[in-house]
Amino acid sequence: MSDPDGLADKRAKWQRYFEGRLTGSDAEVRAATDAAMEAIGRRADVDGVIAAGLAAARQFRTTGAAPAARPAAPPPPRQQTAPHRQTAPRQAAAQQPAQQRPAAARTAPSGGGIGSDSSGVVNGLQQRQEMIGRTYFTVWNFRLERTDAAGRGLPPIPVEMKGRYFNGAVANGDLVDIGRGFRPGKLVRTNKVHNVTAGIDVTAVGRQFRVLRGVFIAIFLVIFVCIAALIISQIVGIASGDLPEMSDFPDP
Repeated sequence: MSDPDGLADKRAKWQRYFEGRLTGSDAEVRAATDAAMEAIGRRADVDGVIAAGLAAARQFRTTGAAPAARPAAPPPPRQQTAPHRQTAPRQAAAQQPAQQRPAAARTAPSGGGIGSDSSGVVNGLQQRQEMIGRTYFTVWNFRLERTDAAGRGLPPIPVEMKGRYFNGAVANGDLVDIGRGFRPGKLVRTNKVHNVTAGIDVTAVGRQFRVLRGVFIAIFLVIFVCIAALIISQIVGIASGDLPEMSDFPDP
């Protein structure tokens, strides 16, 4: 027997749905499925079909009987302006683009890739402490993941930020811009980025170069003092040495 409306397939699908949703007996599942098919006959939407099935299941658990079926709505009259064999192809052709549109929307590009030459989505964010001189610095390392317009992955941008503390924050999944280009394979060290997702600038305060500069200056002063002391000691030694006597020179 033919089933042009696919009711048997619909019933099987809804029965599987209620078998996974309900924990009662097979009779309860059948009651829910019957109510769902009745709702489909009334042209209810998906929420209405589910609600009808669950209500029937609750009534079955309470009374042990399924609710009385309501008469289904009569089908709309068919148009008699053209034979059925001619309208069916037109209806199929009209329905085909509507069925293809969701798939086309899923596969169509979103209009652009993720990120740019200087921006991407934060991934692999790590934080650690590092001592420079006698000062602790906080170090952030993360990657900026990027894709092109076709969704293909581009080389990520490795970033390192270091400071005594930070104004602002970044998190995995944030779109971040470093404000300049980079060379693939090179670590980008910066003290300022722009968090596009949060709409704020993130800065590392207290750069380590000032500490290193003070260390270098101190080392230079120590070396300079040592060299100066050595030179002065040599000069004093020469000035205080004994001059040769005249008798040490041969007679003319």
